[in-house]
Amino acid sequence: MSISAWLKRRQVNEKIQCLVSEDERCCQLIDKINNLYGICLKTINLSNLSVYFFIDMLEKAFAKANVSLPAVIDVLDIGTADWYYASALLSFLRSWQDPKAVNLHGIDFPKKIYKKSINRLRDNCPLEIHWGDVMNFETENKFDLIFLNHMLVGPNHCRNWKIPYHPFEELLPHLESLNKPHGLIVITANTYAGESSIANCFSQESKLTEFVYDPDIKEDSLSFLRGFFGFHDNLISICRSPYVDLEGCQWQDEHTKEWDSILKRL
Repeated sequence: MSISAWLKRRQVNEKIQCLVSEDERCCQLIDKINNLYGICLKTINLSNLSVYFFIDMLEKAFAKANVSLPAVIDVLDIGTADWYYASALLSFLRSWQDPKAVNLHGIDFPKKIYKKSINRLRDNCPLEIHWGDVMNFETENKFDLIFLNHMLVGPNHCRNWKIPYHPFEELLPHLESLNKPHGLIVITANTYAGESSIANCFSQESKLTEFVYDPDIKEDSLSFLRGFFGFHDNLISICRSPYVDLEGCQWQDEHTKEWDSILKRL
């Protein structure tokens, strides 16, 4: 990271810390999650604040969908990246309704930066990471929950990230094969980034709940945070099989339409 980028990040995080200290509702939200789920992040920066919002969104979604989990659950997180939220996700699942044992797995494409951060996580967060393309991932052990956090993106994103693009009509049936009978898929996306059309990919019969989340903080605080592109996923859907609506598995943003037309001409 360059010195200028480091200074910019530091300035942003200083503003975030001031925002939190001056917003009573934001402080109350953080305290509530710390107390309920045993999460206590040492510093409040943009990533850590988004973790608190992520957990608050999960709590509201699980309550609306009336999610009930067994005493031992197997969980797969797809597109884990550096998995900065893994400890928080694990704490939430362990504490939801009643204490639980959670077997947490993650899968992503192998990158040195991801491997380094995930290796650090293993000291405090028991997890099993699988490297590679989820479409090639097979296991005899099926899952109660599959999480897709900010990873169902269009072909433009995949091209920029140099990873394969899998149409939803191909991806979702494969995910269903990884889930236990009546297993759930929890998907989050960022409406500010034009990802809301992912909701079209799930049949209405499968959706237990779906809503756009905003944290209960002051409006000027929320407006400030919205200025950071993709600072946190705010659309959440919880779905149960059958997942796929084949007629709805189309991205609606103009960038994707343009890229699709290019692909058809190749």
